[in-house]
Amino acid sequence: HVRHRPPFQLRAWVLEPEGRTERLGTPLDCPLCDRAELPGDLRLVRSGPEWDEHTVPTGLLRAHQLAGGTWGRIVVHDGQLQFVAATEPVVELVLRPGSTQAIPPEIEHMVQLLGPVRFSIEFLAVDRRARSGMAPQPGADGRAPQQELDEGGDPACWAGSLCPECGVVLDGGPHRQSCQATSPA
Repeated sequence: HVRHRPPFQLRAWVLEPEGRTERLGTPLDCPLCDRAELPGDLRLVRSGPEWDEHTVPTGLLRAHQLAGGTWGRIVVHDGQLQFVAATEPVVELVLRPGSTQAIPPEIEHMVQLLGPVRFSIEFLAVDRRARSGMAPQPGADGRAPQQELDEGGDPACWAGSLCPECGVVLDGGPHRQSCQATSPA
């Protein structure tokens, strides 16, 4: 979100690597992040499984955050859920079928189920190829490739805790009934 666009946004320090390096670790005031708005140059890294009121990981129902550099987007398919993010000011809204909500990196957030619901979460990262002028190569479905992250690492704070078979978060809760990981080998 931070750009040098004179005369309204004077941030010449973003133009040189030295200027950006000097600002590493310092807080920046970003109204777009505070409103939980997605930057324009993101690409889909992966989509999480579809959850409902019976399969939602308990970790999503309490305060948690995405890893730095990873954005999320909640997609509500059926029902309603409440989304709360600890931005300034706090984002608190009810999501209905067909609605989406951005989740900024490193911002505490949680969802509350408001009855029966089906939803999923997409994980996005800054597309550095688009910034460099290289066009990302879409897959067969027309979407950006999902196999790599520009900075490496897990695409979300709990991504390493997902069951590879059924996609549930391994937090002590049950696997899906069809999951082979719960069967003896």
